[in-house]
Amino acid sequence: MKNSCFIVLFLLGIIPSAFAQLIGFEEEVPEAFTVSGKGEVKISSLFYKEGESSLEWDFQPGSTLDVQIAPLSLNTRNEKQFGITLWIYNEKPQQDSIRFEFLNKEGEVSYWFSYRLQAAGWRACWISFEYMQGDKKDKKIVAYRLVAPQRKGRIFLDRLIFPEKKMNLRTTPDQQLPTNNGLSNRDLWHWCLVWKWEQQSYDIPLPSKLTSEQKKELKTIEQRLTDFLEVKKAPQGPINAAYKTFEKAAISPSIAGTGFIGTPIVAPDEQDKKKGEMSWNDIETMLSGFAYDAYYNQNETSKKNYFTVFDYAIDQGFAYGSGMGTNHHYGYQVRKIYTTAWLMRDAIYKHPHRDAYLSTLRFWAALQETRQPCSPTRDELLDSWHTLLMAKFISAMMFPDAREQAQALSGLSRWLSSSLRYTPGTIGGIK
Repeated sequence: MKNSCFIVLFLLGIIPSAFAQLIGFEEEVPEAFTVSGKGEVKISSLFYKEGESSLEWDFQPGSTLDVQIAPLSLNTRNEKQFGITLWIYNEKPQQDSIRFEFLNKEGEVSYWFSYRLQAAGWRACWISFEYMQGDKKDKKIVAYRLVAPQRKGRIFLDRLIFPEKKMNLRTTPDQQLPTNNGLSNRDLWHWCLVWKWEQQSYDIPLPSKLTSEQKKELKTIEQRLTDFLEVKKAPQGPINAAYKTFEKAAISPSIAGTGFIGTPIVAPDEQDKKKGEMSWNDIETMLSGFAYDAYYNQNETSKKNYFTVFDYAIDQGFAYGSGMGTNHHYGYQVRKIYTTAWLMRDAIYKHPHRDAYLSTLRFWAALQETRQPCSPTRDELLDSWHTLLMAKFISAMMFPDAREQAQALSGLSRWLSSSLRYTPGTIGGIK
């Protein structure tokens, strides 16, 4: 009788099929999603990362969001390929986590992982079973649940795929999932190491003060960089493109009182262009076009739009500590973000969100890698030189404190010099 009931539930669609598809939570809460303990789950338009709504989970200490699934049989082979992908919106940075638990038929936890809530905004949650914790003895999963931290709060879920049966090989470890993926795996490439490098510290001391000669040298570098990046007049084409893209982005503040709603921004691997979704190149189009107009034409509307887009990009996940699920090859799509940020540097320094903008620029430039010399086994150097070297240079120059500029430039100079060494085999850049 129990098996017959399960078949009926499966046919009615109450239990999600093992053939997963993206759940956007547009109309109603799927019947497979229930809350145990105090709390509530509902469809919300306060924030969304797909369509125009998401799943809001209001939780109390110890409550769980339970999800029934069709039985999923894992093994040592497919647990490397299978996993879960979704995006989570957190309204306020916290020092705790949401715990995901995957259960066998006895209700025991076979796999689990913790998702940190240290950042506000949309952040990706992509992880394969291979990189989850747990004893993993019973590999037949019949349900999973999200366990709330020991406080009252809420999060929003969207773009859920479970089970994802072909996890992206370049799934990126970040602040939310720092142990995600095998950092010793060369297939991760350099883009996926930005959070690992963020844990490094400078071994070059921060000078207590700069000499007159050092100050003069920094001024010379600043002027040469400005001369190199300035153009005679604002290019109208990029300005027009910025306004056109901005209109499509439809950015507006959320009625929640924090954050935004608008066209989703995701990595190209996830982007659905037919739905009008945007990616890094669209951020670049808007930021660069508005920067040109604000800098050369003193257009206050463009200046306002520039910072609106920057705030929205950070809220969407182009932010410090975020890997956006997978971040590979992004350097090709963000170069003008950096060259025009240099033009906007004075306005950025005066903005209340200065620190968020600068930390985002440094993080995605991978400037943190240059806190230490370049490793002799560092691969894909041609990619780094070609796409992110200027971004690193500009980020190093965009410290409001000249002493930090000097430290960052020293680290960058050393890193670049050490990256130019001859390297063995196919590793590195110069043979």
